[in-house]
Amino acid sequence: RRGSAGVVLHNNKFYIFSGITNGHTNGWVTWVDEYDPATNTWRQLPDAPRARDHFFATQVGTKVYLAGGRRSGQVNTFAPTVPEVDVFDLTTETWQTTSLPDNLPTQRAGAATVNFKGEVVVIGGEQSNNSLAVPVVEALN
Repeated sequence: RRGSAGVVLHNNKFYIFSGITNGHTNGWVTWVDEYDPATNTWRQLPDAPRARDHFFATQVGTKVYLAGGRRSGQVNTFAPTVPEVDVFDLTTETWQTTSLPDNLPTQRAGAATVNFKGEVVVIGGEQSNNSLAVPVVEALN
């Protein structure tokens, strides 16, 4: 069990990525699980390269992108943010061996993400040094 995880639906199965097990305090996990509601079964998949919470997973084709997020409570509730973008291949059930060469330009957590015309679009979010929502939208092609 964990909160603030990323989730995608692929081939009628849910894929749950990372998250946090102890509220806004600690317990960041790298877990990846598949849930098949047709058979009510769970299956563990390879752990993510890094722990993060308060992010969204975004699917483009058969790849899932984990962008943004943080490790809540490590320094304070809203820090530190995770700059790396990690990629999981749903077909091979493997992680890309390295993060993408470019980090998320504006580090943040709690952002919305969406697949828009094949690009991962990261919208808004929050940062530890900013009491207002992040007024930035960025796209990864």
